Amino acid sequence: MARTALVTANGSAPLGTITLNRVGGVDLPPPGRWTIDPAHSAISFVARHLGISQRDAAGFDEFEGRIEVAQPVETSTVTALIQAGSIDTGNKMRDDHLRSKDFLDVASNTTISYRSRVSPSSARSGGRWTVS
Repeated sequence: MARTALVTANGSAPLGTITLNRVGGVDLPPPGRWTIDPAHSAISFVARHLGISQRDAAGFDEFEGRIEVAQPVETSTVTALIQAGSIDTGNKMRDDHLRSKDFLDVASNTTISYRSRVSPSSARSGGRWTVS
C-alpha cells in the first residue's frame, strides 16, 4: 500500500504508525553467526529532559555487532561494541557534555559493550522477537 505524505515547511510529516513486513514472511534466519551491518542498522535512544520533553533521533554513529542465531532460538544472543564518543544528538554542546565525566566519560570509557538474549515478544506478535 502506498501513501502520499505532505512535508510542511518545518520539515516534518505525520505518517502515523508504519509497519514494515519482511518479504518472505517472518521466518528466522538459519542458525549461525550474523554480522550487524552499520550501513543498514542504527543504535538510537530517546532522552527525556526534566520528565517534560524528549529528544528523538539521538544515537551512536560508530558500532559493530553480531547476532548468534541458535537452536532453540531462545538461546540466541546479540552483542554490540559501541564507540562512546560517537554519540550524536544533533547538538554539539549537548554531545560534548554527554562525552564528559558527568555522563559517559569517553576519555576513560571509550566503548560501550552490549549483550542480550532474545525472547518471543508475545503470543499475538506474529513471530516477532524482542531483544532486551
